[in-house]
Amino acid sequence: MIKKSVSFGQPSRAELATAAAHENTITRAMNDLAHGHLGFSPKQALAKLVYDLARAMLDGGQLDAAVLNYEEAIRIYRDVYGEDAQRVEIARAIFGSGLALQMQENWGGSKVCYDEALAMLRAVRGQDTCCRDVLTILNNMAILFEEQGEKVVSKAYYEELDARREAAASRRQRQRQRIRRPGEGEPTIASRLRAAR
Repeated sequence: MIKKSVSFGQPSRAELATAAAHENTITRAMNDLAHGHLGFSPKQALAKLVYDLARAMLDGGQLDAAVLNYEEAIRIYRDVYGEDAQRVEIARAIFGSGLALQMQENWGGSKVCYDEALAMLRAVRGQDTCCRDVLTILNNMAILFEEQGEKVVSKAYYEELDARREAAASRRQRQRQRIRRPGEGEPTIASRLRAAR
């Protein structure tokens, strides 16, 4: 039998790494707020700071605190942009709240958040969007329904996710084909000389 050593009062390496990551996130956000980086108004910067704090809480497993901070970020963003504003920042905060609720096994609450965030992103980016935020929400919705034993609904979300991933890959491929290197597609000197003969 292998014994696991336990030391009281001494944090593990993983706990120290997590704490350092949280401190870096919060320090970066506070610097942005203090120095007016990114062109944010003070209220926008405050909302971003609270959002970043919520993400750090989520990463640290402090799910109740994460939900509260996401809700506060949503409130501040709506105060800045308007109650009915459709913004990516708001959608991301709503999604974060849904993720924390899903981790708490609050299926109903997380589904409401995911639905709201997905509708907002589709309103902002278009119904057929294949952005990473939409793909992540579709993936989490599939997992959510799978965890509840609703395989048919879960499968539908996975199928939509696959279709959007394929569409995104196809779109990227078409973009790559449209991009030409310098001189590509232009006649070379040798071909010009042959044509002149």
